[in-house]
Order: sequence, then structure tokens, then C-alpha cells
Amino acid sequence: MSEENVGVTAGVFLRIHEAEATWLAVEALRTAANRVRRARVEALRARLVSHGWDPDED
Repeated sequence: MSEENVGVTAGVFLRIHEAEATWLAVEALRTAANRVRRARVEALRARLVSHGWDPDED
């Protein structure tokens, strides 16, 4: 679904202007993507620590 269609759909559902709904949807997706990235970084950090290197020490 395009950002425009998300905005229209969310705008109708939330009863707000479609531009505001588009912004909210994009921000929600960005936040979810950041959580995934942070989880990946933490998993990598844990693997490094398990092999004897703590990235926080350097």
C-alpha cells in the first residue's frame, strides 16, 4: 500500500486529515524499524561478548 493510500485509509479510520494520518503512519513504521535495528545491534553485541570481546571496553 502506498503512503498516500495509507494516509487516506488511516484518515478515514481515525477521522483526521489524511496528511496527518500519513505522517503518523510513517512515524509508526520508522519506530518499528528502529526497534528491529536496535534488536539486531544488541544481538551482534551479545555474540561479540560471548566470544570474549566487549565492544564497550574499547
